[in-house]
This record gives sequence, structure tokens and C-alpha cells, in this order.
Amino acid sequence: MLLIRNFTKNRLDKKFLEKVANKTLKAIKIRGKTEISLAIVGAKRIQKLNKKYRGVDKITDVLSFGELKDGTKAKFIKPPSGIKYLGEVIICFPEALRQAKRLKHSLKKELAVLLIHGILHLVGYDHKIKKEAEKMEIQEKLILKNLFL
Repeated sequence: MLLIRNFTKNRLDKKFLEKVANKTLKAIKIRGKTEISLAIVGAKRIQKLNKKYRGVDKITDVLSFGELKDGTKAKFIKPPSGIKYLGEVIICFPEALRQAKRLKHSLKKELAVLLIHGILHLVGYDHKIKKEAEKMEIQEKLILKNLFL
């Protein structure tokens, strides 16, 4: 399940974003009831979040917040409903629009790319090391290709 909160005045194709999330979870073999929060925000909000949580005072396209794996903080409480909460993906709408224009593809595709990227981060993918980045990029491309078939 994808819970979408749109903090902008821009219209979103929520059914498409749900499809992106579902296909991504299926591709990475996440089974069972799963919940992800998606927030669509403006440039100022994502810059504040990026500064607060990553120490980077600039606009970014997507942020992901999932369970911490280092054991220093409490993990998400598992609800009695059995639904697994993966975390939250935050996408900057103006940045997605800029990137779509720069890359000469649709905003819909760019939002899909960013949501896939964010979800992969929630389940442990990273791109700090070249080998990990290549693995993540391959997975992103496979999911994206399957999505637009």
C-alpha cells in the first residue's frame, strides 16, 4: 500500500504511483502486506530536510527514510495488522520536473524513476560504492522497463 501526501498544488496520477510501488516491491520480492509513505514536496521543504538529516544544504530530488540498521535507534513497531512499514520516500516535485526536461522524458517517467530509487533505498540498496551503485542502477532499469511495457 502506498500512502501519498501531496504538499504541492500539482496534480498527481496516484494510481500510476501505486502501480510503480507495487511493481517495485514485486520485482525485489517483498511479499505480504507492505506500506510505504510517499510525500511530494516543494524545493524549500526538501532542502530543509536534506540539511537536517544529511547535513547537505541544497535541494535534492528524492530522500528515503527507513529503519535504521545500526541498532542505535528503535526499529518501527510492527502493528497487529501484520502490515510491514518500509518507510517514507520524499520526492521534490520541482526537481523532478527539471530533471524530466533535462533528460527529455516525461514527468510521469521521472516520478517513477525517483519513486523506484527511493523504495530501493528503503530496502537496503545504496550507491555510495561503485559496485553497489551499478547493482542499484541495473535493478532500477529492470523495474522501469517492466513498468512501461
